[in-house]
Amino acid sequence: MYASTTDSDTSVPGHMERQPCMMYASTTDSDTSVPGHMKRQPCMMYASTTDSDTSVPGHMKRQPCMMYASMTDAEHVCHLESSSNAGRVRQSRPQSSLIPSVIPHSFGNYSFKYTESICDVCIEIPHEIKEKVGSPAMLFTCPACHEKDERATKSNPMPYFAFKQTVEGTLLPACSKPTFIRGVCERASKSQVCAGPILILHFIYVGMNSRGSLPRVLNTALEEYHTPSTLRYHEVEFDFGTSDKLYHWETRAEALATEMGKYVFEYTVVFVSVHSEITRGDLFAGKDEKGEDVAVEPAEFMEYLFSGGLRSVINKSTVFMLSCGPLVAFHKSISSLKKAIAEQVFHSLLPQRLHLTDVRLKPTYTIAFGADRFISAVLKSFIVAFGVRVLIQGHAFEEVITDLLNVSLELRMHSDTFVFQLKDRTAPCLPHPSPNPSVIGIRYSWYHNHRRPWGTALPMSCPKCSSVRSWSRSKTGVDCSNAQARISTCRSPKCKYEFFTYPPQGPYEIVKDSKSTGWIKQMDI
Repeated sequence: MYASTTDSDTSVPGHMERQPCMMYASTTDSDTSVPGHMKRQPCMMYASTTDSDTSVPGHMKRQPCMMYASMTDAEHVCHLESSSNAGRVRQSRPQSSLIPSVIPHSFGNYSFKYTESICDVCIEIPHEIKEKVGSPAMLFTCPACHEKDERATKSNPMPYFAFKQTVEGTLLPACSKPTFIRGVCERASKSQVCAGPILILHFIYVGMNSRGSLPRVLNTALEEYHTPSTLRYHEVEFDFGTSDKLYHWETRAEALATEMGKYVFEYTVVFVSVHSEITRGDLFAGKDEKGEDVAVEPAEFMEYLFSGGLRSVINKSTVFMLSCGPLVAFHKSISSLKKAIAEQVFHSLLPQRLHLTDVRLKPTYTIAFGADRFISAVLKSFIVAFGVRVLIQGHAFEEVITDLLNVSLELRMHSDTFVFQLKDRTAPCLPHPSPNPSVIGIRYSWYHNHRRPWGTALPMSCPKCSSVRSWSRSKTGVDCSNAQARISTCRSPKCKYEFFTYPPQGPYEIVKDSKSTGWIKQMDI
């Protein structure tokens, strides 16, 4: 309430002007009518800046002012950098100084810098060092690093000195008293807000509808954290089913790559919306002269979709293949897709353009889905969670994939999820990675002991009596060949039909969500 009002707004009570949207946010330490633990609470996200506020540095607009904004498990010392704009940040009551800082972190295959805002309502900054904060000599250690150091040294809880400086070669606390943290932890205790530029590319097959599409959902979710200069979205329709169309597409692709090459993006997310051929898993490339669909193998499709300079744009990106299940239903189509990701393949879409081409695209992750008739709308919760956990909070995708799947209640029933991850064949400690990295394929199948035993959906109707959803709680047993299985029995009178489900072939891992549900993580796909 009244979070966006101005100081000149006489229609609003004075103590409510430009306040954070948070209960008791404007109370003072001397206000005896408010419980002590509620006084001087942290300023909530976006409370004190607006998009039209030209007095605020661009990287600080719509930034959260929150406790623990910079924390990860990575080793780091948080360096506060000085900024000529620091004193120009508009304040809200109670007056909180927002001090800009840049904190380097590394995770996965990326090294980013994150812009953060530190609020002196959350962390008490002593007057004796307030003017020094922001100088290169002043070092800031976040609470997560402080706790990590305690665990590393196996020490008891120690007083927290957030600000330190080097004196005669020794790192010492910058003030005599420990740093006091006000309020409570309202978000994840080890999270961060990544401010690096993001590119979202959506390649959509000619004739497909993009209204309400997943790339637009992701873009909308990220707009709250970014300015137009740090979040770019491009939607491109493709059709290269004939020689002339292919020539024009290559020209468009090169122009797009040139435009994107003007910017440096710390994360690129690519969506490919396309149909797949149901008997082979080939992908539709476009329309021929008669208006008929032309389908080609996944490696050929990727070669021409990402023509020329687009290959460098795709490098180290995350690619979502929004296609129906046949793409990952056949061994040949999976092998073709993996070759396009990491290995040298030599293909040509058109007979008159036969030549040898190195197609290695090298996206870090490629995600596909196994439903025969894939419905992308069920993926919206997954995509929003992906945007927050991976793009904003900075978690590595492979570390949070099951968390993303757990929030996607419709996806788990609808489709298995396939993740192809690029890995160097050489040891990570070696200075020169392998020129031919390998692709690790993992299939995630949701299981429920009674509804989806071993990740296999039970039929709606009993094959024998046609009763609807009549299956009993499954039990462990063996079939007629003495193979281990889970047995679901029809509960209809005089039927008692038994339906057998079996564990996956090859190596797999069970990732439990509860006693009866979880994910089957099938390796070596």
